Amino acid sequence: MLKKLVKYGNSNAIILDKAILELLEIAEGSLLKIKTDGKSLIITLAAESSAETINQLPAQDDNQIAQAKDVSAIVAKYASVTEKLGELSCSEEYKRKLESLVEDYKNNTSSPEYAHALAELTYSYVPEARRMDSELLATELYYKS
Repeated sequence: MLKKLVKYGNSNAIILDKAILELLEIAEGSLLKIKTDGKSLIITLAAESSAETINQLPAQDDNQIAQAKDVSAIVAKYASVTEKLGELSCSEEYKRKLESLVEDYKNNTSSPEYAHALAELTYSYVPEARRMDSELLATELYYKS
């Protein structure tokens, strides 16, 4: 069976058909255990003791939910920008400049200076990405305060 990942807030989700859930005796809201062998996902129903533990955890607070909705709205607003960014990652010219940038920073790609240079390189190809990033950062800062 083939399933397509769908956008769900800032994440992706797999929609499981009711028939599959019934066959596996999994009810809506059940706690599932997800493992991987490096190539595949293995999804099983979690043990009852795990389900009891998860029920004791606090639910996401309203701020987290509101932030996820705001970020989703920004991503939707800038859908054409994210599409251009995806196309940019396939550009041979961009790849060459990116390789040069990595070399300039001697593979220290975790530095703030590299992050800034990478952003500027990206903005030189997709200027609208600067505005999108600004809105995303403002949203993050708003919910941190």
